[in-house]
Amino acid sequence: MGQRRTSMCNYGPVPGIKKARPNVFNHSVHKYCMWHIMQKMPEKVGRAICNDTEFMTDINAVVWDVDLEPHEFEQNWKTVIEAHGMESNRWLKYVFAIRQKWIPAYFRDLPLGCLLRTTQRSESSNSYFKRFESHFGTLVEFWMRYNSAIEQQRHTQRRMDNANEHSMLEKVGSMKVEMHASLVYSHPIFGDFQNEVKHAICSMGVGGLTTVGAVEYHDVRDGLKHRSFRVEFNTKTNESKCACKLFERHGIVCRHILWVWNGRQVHRILDPYVLARWTKKSYRPVVRDENGKKIPTRVQGEHHRPIEPKTKNQEIEALLGITASNDIDLRPPNKAKNKGSGKRLRSSKEKAKTKQQKRKRRCGNCKKWVNHNSRTCTLPFAESPPSDDEDEEESETEGV
Repeated sequence: MGQRRTSMCNYGPVPGIKKARPNVFNHSVHKYCMWHIMQKMPEKVGRAICNDTEFMTDINAVVWDVDLEPHEFEQNWKTVIEAHGMESNRWLKYVFAIRQKWIPAYFRDLPLGCLLRTTQRSESSNSYFKRFESHFGTLVEFWMRYNSAIEQQRHTQRRMDNANEHSMLEKVGSMKVEMHASLVYSHPIFGDFQNEVKHAICSMGVGGLTTVGAVEYHDVRDGLKHRSFRVEFNTKTNESKCACKLFERHGIVCRHILWVWNGRQVHRILDPYVLARWTKKSYRPVVRDENGKKIPTRVQGEHHRPIEPKTKNQEIEALLGITASNDIDLRPPNKAKNKGSGKRLRSSKEKAKTKQQKRKRRCGNCKKWVNHNSRTCTLPFAESPPSDDEDEEESETEGV
């Protein structure tokens, strides 16, 4: 079973979602978004008490604690409310009345119940696809951008599948069950499992042991959480159950059960405690046809006719239902020097001003410092006046 979440709207959820959920998601459980409720806390109870006191710290410690039982939550909530004098707050009375809809203590044994506590999953999907789509695109552009986004996700999935198949993460402890977990779990889930192994080695202690027939009740002391958890262990079947209910929520064996297994020489994870969705083979789902019948997978050695891949143009033609013609009647126009095309055309005034500001140089024909050279000089070469150096030479000759 999954969990459907919705944000709070004033004093309740969106009515349409609440009515449609049983008809559309009839196998799901409807819960409220914890994050949105806690975001409204300063507005509803007063920003002064939230900023000037320890109210938010105390209430967060009660609300987000997944290890509390329902009676423990109710007692701790009452203690915090009375300590800060908030007994008469109407909004706090309302959210406490609907506590079964958003407090983890009341759905700790619901699969993935304490994981889906915000709308982050849908918001992250929207953010991902926004990188590929445009509000001004056509239907064909949207289809091509969507295919690009899906192809990138598939590429990431194939890269992770390759890492799961051909690499192994380094062990962090001495438990033999960790080696078995590295063979069945995918890398991200194995990382979470290693975190439980590390705490099982470093933070667990003996709290007490009671035996009733073939069942042992271990009171395991968790030094990190500063409380004890009761683990029920069957010595004949190795079936285990912990009061923290981590396996029921996340599908991963908790540190308390691992501590008991290590003492009872259980060196592999039992099959009922290995969820298929967390294993390395989870990316190979069962494929069914439109009638719900299972399509058999390819048997090793069996040959199938290869599927010819389509080009982009062929996919677009299949989407639009038309075929592109080879006869092209419309051709691109010749390049024109229109306004806004290429460099801006300067006026004669701007050209003259630029010419005046241009650095002057000595003309080889008229021998003057001007803005032209001997090739563009207006005076003929025969009529060019003598240079300053020639005038000096003539005066010196006359003197002699």
